[in-house]
Amino acid sequence: METVFVQLDPSEMFIIGYMGSPQDPEAFPNQLEMSVDDPRWATWYNAQSYFIQQAVPAPVAAS
Repeated sequence: METVFVQLDPSEMFIIGYMGSPQDPEAFPNQLEMSVDDPRWATWYNAQSYFIQQAVPAPVAAS
């Protein structure tokens, strides 16, 4: 399964940032490597413009 690197809000319910690779956790707290079948990724992805969606992995349904 493909994964993405994201930064979550303090509640860990919402993605607030997408990163191409792991970042310094002191500068970017609450980051993790997330599978593209995570519902939070689908929510974030669907809120982005067409142009952003073309540049990041599309979500997939959980199996």
